[in-house]
Amino acid sequence: MFDITILPVLLISGREQSELPGLYVAGAPRKAARLRTQDQLILFMSLANNSPVKETVYSPAQQQEMLTRLAETFFTTSGSVTAGMRAVVTRLNDFLLSRNLRAQTESQVTGSLNLAVLHGNTMLLAHAGATQ
Repeated sequence: MFDITILPVLLISGREQSELPGLYVAGAPRKAARLRTQDQLILFMSLANNSPVKETVYSPAQQQEMLTRLAETFFTTSGSVTAGMRAVVTRLNDFLLSRNLRAQTESQVTGSLNLAVLHGNTMLLAHAGATQ
């Protein structure tokens, strides 16, 4: 089994922030699909717009709501772990695509998503979008 400690670090103007927006860590809820009951999920999402102003696209609370829904998608998807991960990426992509089709060109949103799943003695990683 893995023993993971998550220590997010975010510095803004040289000051450490208490939370890292876009980070979400969850264990399986009670209503998880049968193959997900022991899984742990780590998500890190980054959203940006193409506006020259570079304003915040979504508030931290809105990002947490999105991440909560993505986690629900993972834990309720039946099948393999990779099928659950693919469902998460597809859901975020579909959301951003429909949002961008409705929005003006100046307010298009792009995103990246990093996923890690602890499944028994295995850790599976997925990256969607530009990641570093």
